[in-house]
Amino acid sequence: GDGDSGKPFESVTFNAEDGVNPFSSGNADITIVTDPANPDNKVFRVSPTTAGGYIQMNYQMYFEPGATYTVSFDVMAGSIYGDSWTQTSTTIHPDARYDDPEQYNDKNPDDHVLQAVNPASFSNSGQWRHCETSFTVSTGSFIRSTDTFRIYANPVNGKSLEFYVDNLVITKVSEHSITITGASMTGSGELTVSGSVGSPLTPEMTAFVCTYDNSGKMTGVHMLDCTETPDFSLTVAGASEVKSVKAFIWSGFRTMKPLAQSNFAAVSD
Repeated sequence: GDGDSGKPFESVTFNAEDGVNPFSSGNADITIVTDPANPDNKVFRVSPTTAGGYIQMNYQMYFEPGATYTVSFDVMAGSIYGDSWTQTSTTIHPDARYDDPEQYNDKNPDDHVLQAVNPASFSNSGQWRHCETSFTVSTGSFIRSTDTFRIYANPVNGKSLEFYVDNLVITKVSEHSITITGASMTGSGELTVSGSVGSPLTPEMTAFVCTYDNSGKMTGVHMLDCTETPDFSLTVAGASEVKSVKAFIWSGFRTMKPLAQSNFAAVSD
């Protein structure tokens, strides 16, 4: 895929059957092996090289500020370091790692640990679990050198845990959209504009409606709150000069990257 090529990407997929192993780790050997639960399948094995620790597999990536990504993969707990196939209970987490100014004072400022694989507890090794989650990169994230997607296993009673991964897919969510479904004016000059951004925006993003007079001159900019619900309804008093409206989504006032815009909508009486 293009995720590690220094350019934005749409989707990357890793299936051990194709023999490509792009993963790295500072505390594990990552190899392609036969699935312990299915002799007809190949999977990635993450085998600890240290007796105790949070065992990890990493894929170097390139994320876009403000972009949302979905992640899916299958995971299975293996054996505890120095032990054989065993009963165990632990958690295995996906972790999107990227520069985030809001976390500069944190111990691990690049980590964005996502919800543990559900169910998080493995009743016994040999049971595959499917994980689906998503994350949105901060719009203030400008340093790309730390971009990594990581999967890691918590230690069990202080001992490292082996695990297996298959069918990893990381996909950038399609671009945002914004539409105006209605724009009307009352006899007293009160303007009402309604529409939708498709899906709720992240707190960093900015949505707004611009109003224009008969000559096409902008007469106002009105902020929208679309973080809880995608639908919006805007009312502006004393707007009798407005003849058309247009809506926009920006990545934020700091970055001011245009993400979407609607068509001009004429104001009806």
